[in-house]
Amino acid sequence: PRRPAPPRQGLLDEIESNARRVTRTIDDVVGAVGAAVAGFRSVAGQADGLMREFGGAADQLRSFFDRGHAGGDARKPAPGAPFRRTPDRADDDAQDDPRVHRL
Repeated sequence: PRRPAPPRQGLLDEIESNARRVTRTIDDVVGAVGAAVAGFRSVAGQADGLMREFGGAADQLRSFFDRGHAGGDARKPAPGAPFRRTPDRADDDAQDDPRVHRL
């Protein structure tokens, strides 16, 4: 006796099954891309804040070294103004300090 062949899926059923699988895959890809974009925007927002904080810290340090103290009414350089190096001070005691590291 011959075994009956397993029931074969009809052509339309197979097309419908493939379409559902492709749709699920596309939905997964779109979801992953959306999550990646949201993550990128979050990191970019944090980076913007960090850059502002680093800029503020650099301005404070520049003011401290330009004036010799951290207090006072330090003026920020105008936007687009070139970086101004402070002149070397020959009478600076720190130059003779052996604890100062020179690169």
